[in-house]
Amino acid sequence: MNNYYVYVWLRPNLFPYYVGKGKDRRDTKAHGRRVKRPSDRSLIIRVASNLTEQEAFDLEKHLISEIGRKDLKTGMLLNATDGGEGASGYKHKPKAIEKIREAQKGPNPDKGKSRRGKPATNLGVPAWNKGKPHTEEHKANLKKAWEKRKSCQN
Repeated sequence: MNNYYVYVWLRPNLFPYYVGKGKDRRDTKAHGRRVKRPSDRSLIIRVASNLTEQEAFDLEKHLISEIGRKDLKTGMLLNATDGGEGASGYKHKPKAIEKIREAQKGPNPDKGKSRRGKPATNLGVPAWNKGKPHTEEHKANLKKAWEKRKSCQN
């Protein structure tokens, strides 16, 4: 079916920063993305429409190669890949959806507590450092750093 398209997201200065392939409303969706879409929808341009999936993949790959990727220092695009791949229209199986739903609900008595809504960092003392006495000089430096941090917050 020819219902795919290739789109480009532009910066306000009209320079492109992302090239993608999609169908339906993929070009305007904001959630679940590594790169933020433009808030001004006039900066979203569909380069070609009514393409087969393979044609869309090929054009996406061609545009990314022509414009260049920032991470490879070949251009200005924020794309993380060369394009031309992806799982189009992937749908999770009902069992997988149920597992995801359960994992997001909260604590699971079988597997410990859920990390949802908690910071990803571990601010605890590492095992190798537990019980290690600090010198007076080190304690003084910690105190100075803490006071400096508190004064910056106010």
